[in-house]
Amino acid sequence: MENDYDEPRRADAEAALDALSRDRERLAAWIVTPWWYHPALALLVALLIGGLTRPPALALAAIVVAGLGMALLARVYARISGVSLPRACGRASRTLLLVTGAILLACLVAAIIIRLASLPAGVALAPMALAAAAVVVLGRAYDAALRRDVAQGGR
Repeated sequence: MENDYDEPRRADAEAALDALSRDRERLAAWIVTPWWYHPALALLVALLIGGLTRPPALALAAIVVAGLGMALLARVYARISGVSLPRACGRASRTLLLVTGAILLACLVAAIIIRLASLPAGVALAPMALAAAAVVVLGRAYDAALRRDVAQGGR
């Protein structure tokens, strides 16, 4: 049996939930990654992977340049969007992030194997290309999934 006090509480709760839903939708629209972000990140990842196949001094230089470039890219993105790089918040975005990470890890391992086996430098083009493609294609898919996840409240 409901009393007269339950109806205002229910209305307040529904209004608060509606406001949260609108806020999630606004945030999802706000976290759109610029078109140039993934290609720039792909170049840095390819540099890192290719660099790992080179002699130690060049490998170190590639690691430093790629690391600084990635840090700068993250900072520029945060400054432009007003949001630091968001984390996966739902099943779809989390899955895409894990798949991308697994591909990049495999490419890094391949680069190290190429270096240790003293294979020709051209062999490194395969993991470099795969990693770059994964960053662009799966990165954009991740962004779309993240926006959906945020708009839906992380489900």
